[in-house]
Amino acid sequence: MIHQIATVIGLDLALAADNAVVIAAVVATVPAASRRRVLLAGTAAAVLLRIACTSGVVALLALPYAEPVGGVILLLVAASLLRTGADDPAAVRPARSTLAAVGMIAAADIALSVDNALAVAGVAHGSFAVVAVGLAVSVAVLMLAGSLLARVVAGRPWVMIAAAAVIAAVGIGMIR
Repeated sequence: MIHQIATVIGLDLALAADNAVVIAAVVATVPAASRRRVLLAGTAAAVLLRIACTSGVVALLALPYAEPVGGVILLLVAASLLRTGADDPAAVRPARSTLAAVGMIAAADIALSVDNALAVAGVAHGSFAVVAVGLAVSVAVLMLAGSLLARVVAGRPWVMIAAAAVIAAVGIGMIR
């Protein structure tokens, strides 16, 4: 079981680079005084939602077209990232509130975690404990990385374009 948990943590972190960039972008849009609170609440929401979704994916793995549907979702996320700066390509639209920022983090994490969920569900072999412990640790590490990346993303709009490109590439890979 320890080996499976370690594999889930490593696999999820390896597949979650796109998540960290999106989280950093969202956190960078809120006032500095709210960033820690947004990151912590977003972490909690993301952990709970990702555990629930990954547990559900165990059952969905038997269905055809599950991965291509996730790929289409990722392409929509990539397009959305590019649209956020439509008025000013160098700007990312800030969240309207702390709650909105938390919701954006949770939604982005779920949308970007379809590939992660499929891979983790395969490693867990139906064990909820492996899914819960492995994802709790990996998402916490991811959120810490998101906090550090928020400082890099702030004032660097090219990062959003790069994030959209990475997310689109992952989505295309899932569709094929």
